Amino acid sequence: MHRVITRIFSGAAVLAALLSAAPAPTAAAAEPPSRAAAAAPAGNLVNAADVARRLKRKGRVVFVDTRDYVDGDTVAGAVSVPSAAVEAWAQRARKTDYIVAFCTCDDDGLAIQAADTLRRLGFRNAFALRGGLEAARSAGIPMGAPAR
Repeated sequence: MHRVITRIFSGAAVLAALLSAAPAPTAAAAEPPSRAAAAAPAGNLVNAADVARRLKRKGRVVFVDTRDYVDGDTVAGAVSVPSAAVEAWAQRARKTDYIVAFCTCDDDGLAIQAADTLRRLGFRNAFALRGGLEAARSAGIPMGAPAR
């Protein structure tokens, strides 16, 4: 009986030693990713100043207004494509176009979502406009009514 008890304690000691040698989980690994980190774009944001320079060089830009409802001004000639309709619109769009999606969200969420969807569908030049409609206006990008 003494040998059995010794072996049990010896086995327990080995197990305890193995568990104490394992690295402790870090706080970052234990916490779920933040909502902002989960929504972070994969490098598809573009600055309004860069887009304005492209327009001045006569570069073609397809502006996509991703708001569900456009009330008032938008970027001149922008195509209104609510977030639920991006995939359907993509079937008619040219994958080689330089596409800039924008919205009026504080975090550019609808534009980022649209650009990510377009990139997933093979549009390599699809971007979300950092700062949305206000950034476009501030950069001197022409405003007007949405395209029909």
